[in-house]
Amino acid sequence: MTASVGTGQFWLCPKCRKHVPARVAQCACGFSRAGLVGVELESPTPRREDAPNRRSLFTWLLLPACALLLYVSIAGWNRTTPSETPGSRGFRVAPQQPAQPQLILVPVPTGASPNPPLSQKEITPLVSLLGQPQDPSAIFQRVAPGVVIVSAARQDGFTQGSGVVLAAGTIVTNRHVVQGASQVRISQGNQSWQPTTVRLDSRHDLAELRVAGLPASPVAVRSSRDLQIGERVYAIGAPKGLELTLSEGLVSSLRSYQGGTAIQTTAPLSHGSSGGGLFDARGRLIGITTFGITDAETLNFALPVEWASAIDGVALGITPGWVGNTSLGWGGEPAEEPTEVDRMREAGTKAFEEAVAALARKATAMDVTWRRYADACMGRYTVAYSFGRDWFGL
Repeated sequence: MTASVGTGQFWLCPKCRKHVPARVAQCACGFSRAGLVGVELESPTPRREDAPNRRSLFTWLLLPACALLLYVSIAGWNRTTPSETPGSRGFRVAPQQPAQPQLILVPVPTGASPNPPLSQKEITPLVSLLGQPQDPSAIFQRVAPGVVIVSAARQDGFTQGSGVVLAAGTIVTNRHVVQGASQVRISQGNQSWQPTTVRLDSRHDLAELRVAGLPASPVAVRSSRDLQIGERVYAIGAPKGLELTLSEGLVSSLRSYQGGTAIQTTAPLSHGSSGGGLFDARGRLIGITTFGITDAETLNFALPVEWASAIDGVALGITPGWVGNTSLGWGGEPAEEPTEVDRMREAGTKAFEEAVAALARKATAMDVTWRRYADACMGRYTVAYSFGRDWFGL
């Protein structure tokens, strides 16, 4: 097939599928159109499949131009500052320097020192501001002047305990230390005094002694209501007659007792510690050491200081003067053989201690069981007034 060949026409190579101008007889791939019959010539309008190639070239040229434009825009933005205004664009505003404090000169009077030293009253120790816990020696030095020995003379012998100065001229001890006594003596070091009034609490094992002209210093007091199990505590008293003995321990539990809360502690106590003080890590009185379990060295208890601050009872009749022994030995044990009353008291104390120990063991067993099911029973809820045991609050 023949056709008139125009200068703008071309033919399609069947081998490489490329367009070849009509005036060229052989394709670049080596194929010759001499062997073809009826070659059709096409118009110079390109085929549609060639258009993407030209568009791809245009795209590749456009992308670098866009990137360059974006870079120039970012660079120009970084040179501006937030304080620029539309009229000042293109100018960099120098950052403002912080204002220098203005010094005011005050004339110093003639003869006065420009830097007078601070008085001791103006200097407050940092520890007192922060209320940090103190070491045991510092606590002892602070509270020892407020702890005394309480001696009592009865018809059947003499006993000895401890006492804490709660206010000026007021000492608190245990009721069983002075109950039934005809004479009471307060001693501290080489000094001794006799109380003018002894009141026995009608509700708790506490007694209040009033001493005129007592020079001993009162101790600081802290409410026991915010105590936490595990707090460090210190007991100071006269166990076995050894004055001002310091022992250390923890608040091991808070037990429901006589309508209130008794403080269980691991601080060691002995006979003669009754009526002594139990202090927190800052030297504040939180309880009066009262009793302990006989066969357990670290199961000791103190009555809360709130009870000691609200003693309400009858006055004990005491005889002026002191006719008892000047020395009660190592622990204030009765000087004579125990009487029937002593044996009954000892039996009652032992029965009470065994009952408290049994309750403590049951509470520990309940703790073990509660820990197994606490998550299922409580979930994300908490119980108020649980005294450290959620099952008790429930």
